[in-house]
Amino acid sequence: MPPQQAASEKEEEVREKYLRDSGVAASIRDCLKILFQEPKLPDNPFLLLASLLDAHVDQSALWKESDEALLRPYAEQGSVEVLSEEIRLCRHSACNAFGLPHVLRLVDRDAAQLLHGVLSESLPDHFMPSPLPFSTKHGYELQILASLQSWPVVWRPTLSDFPSELQLRHDIRVTGARIDDAVSVFIDQVLVNMEDTYAVPVFFVEGVSFVDPPSADSADREAFHQFFPISDIYSKPQEFNKAALRLVLGNKCVQMRSVVLVDTSQAALGGGGRGGAGGTPSTQSRAAAASRSPAASEHLHFKLAVTTYYFHYCGLEQSTVGYDQVQHYGTIPYEALYQGYFFSISSARQYIGLFGVDSAYVTDPYADEPLEANTANLRRQAERGLQKAGGMDAYLVMLFLVMLRDDVLMRPPRLDQRNIRALEDACTAPVPRAA
Repeated sequence: MPPQQAASEKEEEVREKYLRDSGVAASIRDCLKILFQEPKLPDNPFLLLASLLDAHVDQSALWKESDEALLRPYAEQGSVEVLSEEIRLCRHSACNAFGLPHVLRLVDRDAAQLLHGVLSESLPDHFMPSPLPFSTKHGYELQILASLQSWPVVWRPTLSDFPSELQLRHDIRVTGARIDDAVSVFIDQVLVNMEDTYAVPVFFVEGVSFVDPPSADSADREAFHQFFPISDIYSKPQEFNKAALRLVLGNKCVQMRSVVLVDTSQAALGGGGRGGAGGTPSTQSRAAAASRSPAASEHLHFKLAVTTYYFHYCGLEQSTVGYDQVQHYGTIPYEALYQGYFFSISSARQYIGLFGVDSAYVTDPYADEPLEANTANLRRQAERGLQKAGGMDAYLVMLFLVMLRDDVLMRPPRLDQRNIRALEDACTAPVPRAA
């Protein structure tokens, strides 16, 4: 079953359970019976429905809660601490989550700790790699900056089960003399990750896809998606490499969708590193233990892991800004920070640095140009999401837009700790200048 369909069915199941257990469904049926018994329907039957259901709504404890009481659990999860005023980099005070304050305000401490444990202990290294640069056999330098994206960012364990999808973003910077060779190095790294995933007996991956980036304006056309199965990648390498070069330089992203077995128990994530190369023996041992212990299998779940790869090229030719000017493909400045966060301060800092050398707004993610580009991108995603069945992704994007209403965070020239206001004040702030 596709993940979106499973999520939609889960949502419908929760809604039906609420309507049944709360008595709302029975009250609505009674109201409809009254309406149908009338010899003539009133001009506005909704007024009658509202008046009849008013007493039932007043019985709900949720509606009686004050705004402060509803926001208190968020405050108890920790606060946002400013690490760098100039680049507006922050961290969550209760966990290893680094990014921009409008995202970190939504992060749950327990969720971030559990997700970090799953990514670092249950999965091979390539899902959450080190940000340290390394050299390839061809003499090119490669650096991978991994971040968490989408629904897992705002997941709250007290309200829902472990996310059905793990959304990861890998921004890969390749430094070298020729851009076509750099693309080959980029693609080779993606294929190495695919092979490492395929090598785990309890994991499943069928190939890689080239897709439109989230920032693509595809309102007037169907979204691009071209899938290459593993068999075609290795049986027709020249055709695949030629297509990959054309698509990556054409601002397409590479996406790998895999089914992985993760251990979501707190006990299993509390200590110990990966066993063997890439964590594979550790994963297999957990699967073997689960087959012998029903209690252990309760915490083992198959999840969809979606890793999207973005290409950044740093040439060796001298430019007006030096030797390390970076070209970006399929992304806009600071996009990863507007919808996600990093698990290490080094990754977050170096990601911001990708856009600081060759830009006029110099490492300020909330400067006018990137703020306007990212808010416009979020709006496009929300509009596309609302047109799809379910449309839940649109509400997540709109949540980020609501958090960006806090214009105090964007005021130049720097972010001060005093600018981090209470969540209630942030949500009711006036619309910022970029809106």
